[in-house]
Amino acid sequence: TLDEQRAEVAALRTEVAAELWRLYVAADAGQREVESLLATQEQVEALARLVRRRVEAGEGRPVEVPRVELELERVRNEVASASSARDAALAQLGVWLGGPIGGVEASPVPGVPSVRGKVPDHPRVRAAVARAAAASSEASVARRSRFPALAVGAYASSELDREAYGGRVTVELPLWNWRSGEVRRAEALADSEARRADAERRTLEAAFADAEAACSLARSAEERQRLNILPRAEESARALERTFQLGEAGILDVIDSRRVLLEARRAALASARDRDQRCGSLVLLSGGDLQ
Repeated sequence: TLDEQRAEVAALRTEVAAELWRLYVAADAGQREVESLLATQEQVEALARLVRRRVEAGEGRPVEVPRVELELERVRNEVASASSARDAALAQLGVWLGGPIGGVEASPVPGVPSVRGKVPDHPRVRAAVARAAAASSEASVARRSRFPALAVGAYASSELDREAYGGRVTVELPLWNWRSGEVRRAEALADSEARRADAERRTLEAAFADAEAACSLARSAEERQRLNILPRAEESARALERTFQLGEAGILDVIDSRRVLLEARRAALASARDRDQRCGSLVLLSGGDLQ
């Protein structure tokens, strides 16, 4: 039916939008990770220059130079790896959009939409309901075919000496074929489609509840990473670097603090990616659009 086709097209659009959003979030997260690693690389490069000056001035130990240079090479390798992952994500998104993409712009963080009352209007539910209605109509037609068929007609004839008018009534009785098998199959199909529609509705209700909880949890985790953990890691790294400049801390302590800061940045980026993915999925599941 037309309603069923429209519902299936809407369901397909939702699935395509969900896949595009997943690819977009992956590309955006890849860009952010590369930016974070480049910032870390600049900081380690500045630290390496500081260590070399201290050694040249006789204020530091020569062994500190290879240690900080090894750390710098490690960060550069991570930048190269993250750049490759970013390019791959952009290429996948470009395949879906039909052309090469040099980068994506950050979009507003998806909110937490209200999903109350959204299940009956969901494309998957509408498609299932349309299929059930079509199967029910076919079952009704099959049941009616078991009853006698009545046909009424009229005729008129004219000859030289007389004119005649009359009518006819035809009754078809399915004496030898009551179509019991066809009726049972049609009724079974209608019952099956009705159960599938109900199962689809219940499945979506559960999916809505899970998606809403996952979005809320991901937002809370992202806020903790961004507001509590990352600022402390940044302050610790700055404090240790100042202490190192004063000659009261070793280069290994500074490197460890930088590694902790890098992991905190990665965790913050991962939690932001998870938030965007889960909350975006909830928006799409509820029938909304992501700009």
